[in-house]
Amino acid sequence: MHALPGAVGFGGLVVTVTDTVSHATTTATSSADGSFATNLPAAVNDTLSLTATDVVGNVSAPTLISVRSTPSLPPSSGNTSLVYQGNLVDRVGLIAGSLVPDGLPDAVFTLSLSIGSNITRTLSYIDLTGGSFLRSTRAGNAPLGVAADVGSPLLNSPSGPVSFPMTTGATLTLFAGDGGFIQPGTTYTATAVFTDGSQFVGSFTLVPPADRQYVAHSATITASPATVVVNGTTPGTSTLTITNIKDINGTVVPDGAMVALSAVNMASQDPTGIGIVSAGGTIVDGTPAANNANFKVYAIQNGTVTASYSSQPVTPASLTGALTVIQMQAADANGNVLGTHAVATLDLNVRASTDQAIVAPVPAELYADKADHRSHFTIQVRNTLGNAVRDERLAEKNINQKDLREANRRVILASTKIGEKGEEKISGSGLGGFLVVFGFGFLIYMTVLLYGQMVLGAVVEEKETRIAEILFSSIRSFPLMMGKLVGVSLVALSQLSIWGLAFAALTLAAAARGIPMALPHVPAAMFLYLLLYFLMGFFIYATIYAVIGSMVTTTQEGAQLAMPVMAILAISLWSSLAVIRSPNSSLAFWGSMFPFSAPITMLVRIVTETPPLWQILLSLGIGVVTIVGLVWLASRIYRIGMLMTGKKATIPEVWRWVRQA
Repeated sequence: MHALPGAVGFGGLVVTVTDTVSHATTTATSSADGSFATNLPAAVNDTLSLTATDVVGNVSAPTLISVRSTPSLPPSSGNTSLVYQGNLVDRVGLIAGSLVPDGLPDAVFTLSLSIGSNITRTLSYIDLTGGSFLRSTRAGNAPLGVAADVGSPLLNSPSGPVSFPMTTGATLTLFAGDGGFIQPGTTYTATAVFTDGSQFVGSFTLVPPADRQYVAHSATITASPATVVVNGTTPGTSTLTITNIKDINGTVVPDGAMVALSAVNMASQDPTGIGIVSAGGTIVDGTPAANNANFKVYAIQNGTVTASYSSQPVTPASLTGALTVIQMQAADANGNVLGTHAVATLDLNVRASTDQAIVAPVPAELYADKADHRSHFTIQVRNTLGNAVRDERLAEKNINQKDLREANRRVILASTKIGEKGEEKISGSGLGGFLVVFGFGFLIYMTVLLYGQMVLGAVVEEKETRIAEILFSSIRSFPLMMGKLVGVSLVALSQLSIWGLAFAALTLAAAARGIPMALPHVPAAMFLYLLLYFLMGFFIYATIYAVIGSMVTTTQEGAQLAMPVMAILAISLWSSLAVIRSPNSSLAFWGSMFPFSAPITMLVRIVTETPPLWQILLSLGIGVVTIVGLVWLASRIYRIGMLMTGKKATIPEVWRWVRQA
């Protein structure tokens, strides 16, 4: 029985422990800090009674404790491992009581603990010692950061201490400010202490790199195959061959010397001290390194080392795949990895079998020393299921693949539309013709929408600023409204002309420079129809926008009220896709007769397959009648609406204006 400081009020008290079942008794005297320790035999489920007696004989009330059975504790060592990962990130500094980074990379260790099956303990503190240096989560020491992994938030409180429960075990990442802490040849010891008094200890010895004779300092690594293909959940494999293994002096390292291999992310550092990024995978053979579980150790035989790589558990992304970096370091006779810097690497491409083309470069990496180094590419073309079997089957049947590819070469058709009199209408590739047809409709949509909104904005501005009241004193409302419509229409036509001239100039300039521009043939009559239907669409919608502007008091209200108008335009544009496919359908006919959709629908019909002339004239006639009716209606609403301020007009009010006018 061990009592922590403060268990009793003060020192010098006699603590009596009695087993209430067997009546066995023992006593102990408390220390100055209130702690004590004693022992007595007891059985599971016995109840112990503890009392404290002071120097004058006063006895405290008893405290009852039940004896419980727990699994045996694992040994403090053997179930704990510590691995130095390198100076990788900056998470803490060196100032006691502060976790503020100091701008220098910290030494990163991985501490794996096994504290007992299904046992929960609360961590009290962790000490990490190396030589005469100490990094600790306890107050008053250079701080030791604790996290679940390198990128996770620290589990320390702001001043450094830790206190959190742990069940069965865990792997923690420790961050120690360097400042001379990391020294080759030093043994580092991590001690994790829990609140129940249990301790778990792990050690790691940083073996110096030993740049000396017969220690591997460079090598050449090759892989066969150079590109690993992963088929679903089945990993891909490759055989690694390490040759040309030399020491610091360029002397071939003799047989029997040891090297270590790893594919793990950040298992090694490059010459600048930055961790080497790798997609991962597994070196499936070899002997685990004594001081770093990320590496497998091999002995050199006949000047060569052969190892096997498996992509498990890497899942390469489609098309881009993944890049595994095989990292080699020197190792000593005891199986320890020497240092943290890689002495040789190999880029190993990992690809998915479902890729329709897999590029395999050999070698996969080239030296960037300005000399002429070359790599051979093999491109394996597969079907949509990732099977590269077609060429093999053709070879078995003695079918010439070149002749077969020529026979399967895609046939490109150029379409030409001929009118009833044999004249060429719109010609070119299907895509080009479609773009021209849809482009005409889209041009009408954009210009009508853009300049109709301009009319709306101008009317609302005149109403808000009361300019209309001044104008009405000098001119009647109808000429003012028509002048606005005609003026904006001329602006729109000017804009269209500028666009057309700019496009023509660009085309001529390209032709002068010998740049081919394959443009579909568009008859000149189409541009006349474009002008007529633009004017028709503009005056229909601009008149409606003018009426809306006279009814509202702000631009926001006008935009809300104009939404149905914009919806009609949008529906007309998107329905033109169906019209392009079937220009003589009922939808196409009635859409080209309906005055609000005719400017787009009929123009698309004309460009796609010109309908009979009577249909075009009927459509234009209906449009003109609609314009006259809308102008007549607008003239009765415009003057009253422009002079009414303070509130938005309602539909009944507008109808009353029409009847009274």
